[in-house]
Amino acid sequence: MTNLYLGLEQGLAKVDLGGGGTARWVLEVGPLSQVAVDPLRPDRVYAATLGRGLWRSEDAGATWEQAGAGIASQVTRSVAVSRSERVGGLGVVYVGTELSALYRSEDGGESFQELTALQEAPSLPEWSFPPEPDTHHVHQILLDPNEPGTILVGIEQGGIVRSVDGGRSWEDHVDPADYDPHTLLAHPDAPGRIYEGGGASYCESRDGGASWRRDLAGIPEDVRYFYSLAVDPGDPETVVISAARDPFSGHGVFSDAPVWSTLYRRADGGNWQEVTDGLPDRDGTVMGTLATNEAEPGAFYYVTVPGEVYRSQDAGRSWNQVKLEWTSSLSQRAVSAAVAAEG
Repeated sequence: MTNLYLGLEQGLAKVDLGGGGTARWVLEVGPLSQVAVDPLRPDRVYAATLGRGLWRSEDAGATWEQAGAGIASQVTRSVAVSRSERVGGLGVVYVGTELSALYRSEDGGESFQELTALQEAPSLPEWSFPPEPDTHHVHQILLDPNEPGTILVGIEQGGIVRSVDGGRSWEDHVDPADYDPHTLLAHPDAPGRIYEGGGASYCESRDGGASWRRDLAGIPEDVRYFYSLAVDPGDPETVVISAARDPFSGHGVFSDAPVWSTLYRRADGGNWQEVTDGLPDRDGTVMGTLATNEAEPGAFYYVTVPGEVYRSQDAGRSWNQVKLEWTSSLSQRAVSAAVAAEG
């Protein structure tokens, strides 16, 4: 059974992609910010909320309980579960908050300890989230799947900081990595490789985040805003990214302004190529969220706004809409998504 988890404004919805395609409530606590699945225990799901703390399910979303004892802020912006750090068969859980702080749990989210060294990052006084200039938050947490103890944290907005000793010390942002890290990913089959979808660029590291290179070859100069990013589970060379001309058109910020977004794909180290086959028209489509499932090499999922789901089964070249029915009470505006096959 393959499950699609959708983080919405009111909470979390779940779709059994093989069982009728109905989005149903599983957690009425919101707004949701991120959802994460233990990569080696897909029945364990974690949901971070903006004001209601962290929630945990041990049965693939059927039931939930509040978790996160020890996290000082109820505004939990990000959550990630480690593949390479396991304690008692469970992945170590990390949670990022607003204001920016990072917490670690070795007991499946039951209790957390702050990794206080993050507060000593030299650039911290400069961190600021533009829409709310007196705030900033941990928007992304990347746990290296091949190097236990290597953690990359994406600050919105403040760049990427890195630890190679489990969070005891941190290295500051390294250019040309983007200072607005919307997505950070790694691939189990590509040691040292890190992918960043940033506010103004796509960047990549081949040495675990120690150095970076910027790559926009093939993307027109008037397309310079990027948001969601996904990598083929079966091929670390195949990457898909969502793109727009700017954040206003991409997110539909103003009701009377044009809306425009698209997807780009890169494979085998070549240039980026726009992907349109089977997707909605670029004009009028707000940027959505990309996701993959480790059990489906060559498959990508794209959740647009409002609430259309598209699946590619040929490594992102072409897409088909997944028939999906929404419960009338759901907002249909997903802010995060995760796909997992139950064990």
